[in-house]
Amino acid sequence: MALASRVQVRRVAGSATSRQVARAPHVVCHATHKVAILPGDGIGPEIMDAALKVLDAAGKAEGQTFQYTKGLIGGAAIDATGSPLQKETLDMCKASDSVLLAAIGG
Repeated sequence: MALASRVQVRRVAGSATSRQVARAPHVVCHATHKVAILPGDGIGPEIMDAALKVLDAAGKAEGQTFQYTKGLIGGAAIDATGSPLQKETLDMCKASDSVLLAAIGG
């Protein structure tokens, strides 16, 4: 992981000159991030589809990649397994860098 400083040049109101304003360091990390995705049920899968498009676009803009693993939760899990949250889904989430949950219901 490397740090890259971004410097912004801006004109200060009432000033004839520009100033350089140092911004907080930007962390540059080129790795694949493991994301557990839990679309849930109802409108959840539609929300997840849109969220993944946004996440992929943001990742592309920042040079990041994501590895998605899908799990069941809520009503979708109840219908498929009889339980709203299976141990396998919980283990998958624990093994991931982050978890993206859309919506759950019954």
